[in-house]
Amino acid sequence: MVKRGRITRDLFELAWPLALQSLAYTLLGMVDRLMVGQLAEAAISGVGLGGQLMTAATTVAAAVAAAAGILAAQARGAKQEEMLRHILGTAVPLGLGLGAVIGGGLAWQAPALVGWLANGEAGATAAAVIYVRRVAWAAPVMLLTFAVTGFLRALGETRSSLVSALVAMVTNTGLNCLLINGWWGFPAWGVAGAAIATAIAQVAGGGVALWYLLGGAPAGERFVWSDLVGWRAVVARQVLALAGPIALDALFWQAAALAYTRVIGLLGERALAAWFIFSGIRGLGYVPLGALGSAAAILAGAAIGAGRPRRATMVVRRAGGLAVMLAWLMDVGYLAAGLWYLPHFKVESEVAAQALLLIRGFTLILPVDALIVILSQALRAGGDGLMVSAITLGSFWLVGVPGAWLVGVQLGLGLCGCLLGVGLECLVKAAGFGLRLRSGQWARRLVAGTRPSLAPGAD
Repeated sequence: MVKRGRITRDLFELAWPLALQSLAYTLLGMVDRLMVGQLAEAAISGVGLGGQLMTAATTVAAAVAAAAGILAAQARGAKQEEMLRHILGTAVPLGLGLGAVIGGGLAWQAPALVGWLANGEAGATAAAVIYVRRVAWAAPVMLLTFAVTGFLRALGETRSSLVSALVAMVTNTGLNCLLINGWWGFPAWGVAGAAIATAIAQVAGGGVALWYLLGGAPAGERFVWSDLVGWRAVVARQVLALAGPIALDALFWQAAALAYTRVIGLLGERALAAWFIFSGIRGLGYVPLGALGSAAAILAGAAIGAGRPRRATMVVRRAGGLAVMLAWLMDVGYLAAGLWYLPHFKVESEVAAQALLLIRGFTLILPVDALIVILSQALRAGGDGLMVSAITLGSFWLVGVPGAWLVGVQLGLGLCGCLLGVGLECLVKAAGFGLRLRSGQWARRLVAGTRPSLAPGAD
């Protein structure tokens, strides 16, 4: 019999460093918005568009790191030490290669992509192109960092990810002060300075992650440089087979996020600026939720690898309950933080009022989003990424985006209508994930190539 108290303790021991890591990366983006927010509304929109485009591309490629993490967690649970080295040596080259392709593609196609997203708004488009082309060169390092930190998390080593993120945040903040505003004799480069600071910060964080991997002994294992290039074709095929549905899900999610931006762009540049101001603080809500979801995925994956699916299901259910309680607490924080956050932007009162309305409305959606975060990561830990993708595809493109366009643009409810579309999409998605978990068909023992029984008493 698995005690709930022990599950809760294990979840929080893994989650708190991940939460601080996520907070550091979220603050990294917020710092860019806050400091660029002193320039102009076009600069705010430009950094928001550029950051969203970079996130969309790197999130899809980071599916390789996520797939490697799933395999590593199950290999750890099955005590397959040699498999761990093969997974690491395969994930790192894949991440670097994808990062190079994505970075080059974004730099090449930036004008066309951001021009479409900004609905032809010249000021926002120009700023976004500057941002993307200066951040894109760091994309290979970003993907390398994803691979290394994801692998370490799967082994239960989460403090390294935290330190890596803190170094990136401090580096970004310091360089922003120097390069955006031109402090201490440095050139005042504005949006370009924010982009350069972000790229250098990502490189610094990646260096710290590598140092932890090669200089320590995560989970009792010691890794060397040669382990980073220990390519195994059979492992690569397994990683890519898992990464495909995860990448597809990420692609659907990011494409829908870009589609929401496109819909909001139809409402004008003021609405776009308000949306990106809101998006900056919205990310804070996913800091503890994402960390708890990652912790649940690690524990569930290890349990499945060890042939204990019943424990895996208990972990997911316990994490879901904790996530909803956290969301209720964070709703209060959202309302308070919004009053402090908005005055830092030099925008018209109408833009600030719209952003505050979005923040208040999102507090109604966050508890449902909390369940989505936990369930999606847990389902992927059992190799059920394809079903996650199918549910994501249906909820976004059949409910969310059409609903935002219909209610927000066609019926004239503006940003409130767009947020309503987001809320409806979340409800449908949470219901789909919940039904899938209840069916018991999600847990696959990937490292053994078998699916353990979820019948009562199987553990």
